[in-house]
Amino acid sequence: MCDSEKAYRYEDVIHASGWEEYGYTHYVQVYLRVYTILKHTPKGFWITHQVRIGDRWKRFVLSDARRKFAYLTKEEALESFKKRKERQISLLKTKLKHAENALRQAGGMIS
Repeated sequence: MCDSEKAYRYEDVIHASGWEEYGYTHYVQVYLRVYTILKHTPKGFWITHQVRIGDRWKRFVLSDARRKFAYLTKEEALESFKKRKERQISLLKTKLKHAENALRQAGGMIS
């Protein structure tokens, strides 16, 4: 199959690597998922990958969407992954600030 029959998406997976005094240690690994394009339509394309032997999963990808689930090139998929992770970091930093503020407020409360 040629590249035009494939779609790509990068994903990160957290693995437990072992037990230490304070719990499991973890490491992150980034994977490139390769999907087979089943069919092109005027609005997008259908993709699939084999989940288990005999099982197939399907998803539609809208061609003109700003954010797509999968991309036709590895470069676009990598750029999308980087943007998703930047957004995730931004959201988690905001949640951390909120939690720290709530903890500070709780410290000043009288029980």
